[in-house]
Amino acid sequence: MDIFEEFEQMKSELREKWLNYYEINRDWIKISKIHQGQGWVEVIEDKNVSLYCPDSKLIIGFVSALDKRVSKFIYISMQFSGVCNLDKIVQGLGLRFDPDIALKEREKTMQEKEEIQEAKLLTADEEYYSDPLIEELRKEANQSK
Repeated sequence: MDIFEEFEQMKSELREKWLNYYEINRDWIKISKIHQGQGWVEVIEDKNVSLYCPDSKLIIGFVSALDKRVSKFIYISMQFSGVCNLDKIVQGLGLRFDPDIALKEREKTMQEKEEIQEAKLLTADEEYYSDPLIEELRKEANQSK
């Protein structure tokens, strides 16, 4: 795996770790008001939607503790750039998103996957019960009654 693939994998894993952490700790994060960070507006389905991303310092602090690779990445980024722009680092890590919306989307995706899995199981059951050999055995059993 090359460095770019490894970085993309890290970003994907980091997103899930951050969402899990945020989901578990959302209540105290919001009560403490340390979550208040960057607001921005995006156009979603032709409507302006206000979104918010927790403060970059908060995100960097938490994800650095969740994944030690992040600490190394941040250190290297700051060494090369000579600038401590945490907002750009958060964006580069793919963590500039509204976690509340991301959690809703993740829940919706998980429900859809469960529904697909249930549909596959039902289809498999129907195929099992519509097996010609089983149908023949049923007919024989009904004739002998």
